[in-house]
Amino acid sequence: GMWVIGSSVLLNITDFELGSFYKLLDYPLETLLALIAMMIWGSCTVIGKNLLKSYSPSVVVFWRWAFATVTLGVHMTILGHEIQWGQLADFSVLWRVLCISTVMGCFAMVVYYNGLKRFPASLTAFIELSYPAFTMLVGSAYLYHKIEILQLIGLVSLTGAIFFMVKGSTIFEKKKTRS
Repeated sequence: GMWVIGSSVLLNITDFELGSFYKLLDYPLETLLALIAMMIWGSCTVIGKNLLKSYSPSVVVFWRWAFATVTLGVHMTILGHEIQWGQLADFSVLWRVLCISTVMGCFAMVVYYNGLKRFPASLTAFIELSYPAFTMLVGSAYLYHKIEILQLIGLVSLTGAIFFMVKGSTIFEKKKTRS
């Protein structure tokens, strides 16, 4: 587990700014909110695993998104935020919102819950920690960010850590048959 976390840290280092993690102390509220979100997401993995005992991944995703939409609508109403529907008239904005909500949102969530149904929640949570690697690669391809050598080392290390965690998992051991 520590191997995965250490590799993820390397993936987030840019321009060899090893001290950049201390900058988190300059933003205590934001850092606290990120930690709270992380704890909530971790809880979602365990609760989702429990739901998958009774429901298909598609049903779990449907209800998760349905309740999230209602909750967000109430939240926006309470805070007085206005939905600016006119922005969706711009095709480039509409296209990005559709991609985020369908392919990168619903479809990814269905794939995630299908994996969660088959893997232990703890193993799934560690595999999920590979998202910084994909963020780095997409950022490099889409936003033309430069990939640093430490990030490449982190990518190779993370891939190895996840491989050994999955390979070492007891869910892949052959069941012994009694003769």
